[in-house]
Amino acid sequence: MEDFFLVCMLGIIFIGTIAALFWAYEDAENRGQSGCLVTALILFTGLPGILIWLVIRNSLQSPSSQPLATQKCPLCAKKIQVDAVFCGYCGNGVKV
Repeated sequence: MEDFFLVCMLGIIFIGTIAALFWAYEDAENRGQSGCLVTALILFTGLPGILIWLVIRNSLQSPSSQPLATQKCPLCAKKIQVDAVFCGYCGNGVKV
């Protein structure tokens, strides 16, 4: 029974490590960083590598987190994108 428990725990740790490697690779690539470098960091250092990546990744600017240019709708005064053709809140047509 103890052998079965040990095999299950090792399997969970192995699957968790593989999942962490895939997540870190995708996270790094989405942030414009080298996914291979981050994956190697985690592969060779284990849990400390994951913690290091979690600390340094917050200081990296994600391309999608840049604020969009907005304007106010002339009718309802809600913020909408500058290139909007109509307001998504009130449906008013916005002059281009």
